[in-house]
Amino acid sequence: MNYRHHFHAGNFADVMKHVLLLQLLTRLNAKDKPYRYIDTHGGAGKYDLSTSAAQKSGEFLNGIHRLIKLDDSITRNAPEGVKQYLKIVQDMREVSGKGAYPGSPWFALEGMREIDKATIFEMQPEVFQQLRFNIRDRRAGLHERDAYEGLIGVIPPKEKRGLVMIDPPYELERKDFPQLVELLVAAYKKWPTGIFAVWYPIKDRAMIERFEKKMI
Repeated sequence: MNYRHHFHAGNFADVMKHVLLLQLLTRLNAKDKPYRYIDTHGGAGKYDLSTSAAQKSGEFLNGIHRLIKLDDSITRNAPEGVKQYLKIVQDMREVSGKGAYPGSPWFALEGMREIDKATIFEMQPEVFQQLRFNIRDRRAGLHERDAYEGLIGVIPPKEKRGLVMIDPPYELERKDFPQLVELLVAAYKKWPTGIFAVWYPIKDRAMIERFEKKMI
């Protein structure tokens, strides 16, 4: 696998994904009972936008960089989900430096409560070591494993309710989408009360339409 999220961390799609993730968790937090958050492709958990990889792509410049540069009078009137997102980013930057940017597992753990648990998958050995270093939270179980075969083994969780964030690299889209359909069908059968949030690129419109029809 050649995909490295360091090139794309903090771009406009990452911003949207993380704001939506926090909003989903906020809805789950509305009920007293605990839940389980599962991240199928956790990545490194934390990124440095000052690295050569991030600087080379420059994708963050049209994402988190633009939000950080906004005047306080604008962000003050932003939706609560955006405010929460920006606070988590700012808190990390204050501790880890201005180039720091959280990954999905970090945002999730910040948005969860103490009673909730997380299961995070990452199959790339080098990236998994970074994940272990960056995510040190007793609520989180980290798994160096392919989530396409590992997810079915951890659901349904004992909490019975929860959220699965699915964001594969999509290096081979013609292979990834059929594989994703199989995973979702099998996962839903095992955990029909779970929430499955799937993040996917819209490049080949015909392929996307076939994928979405299979999900209905």
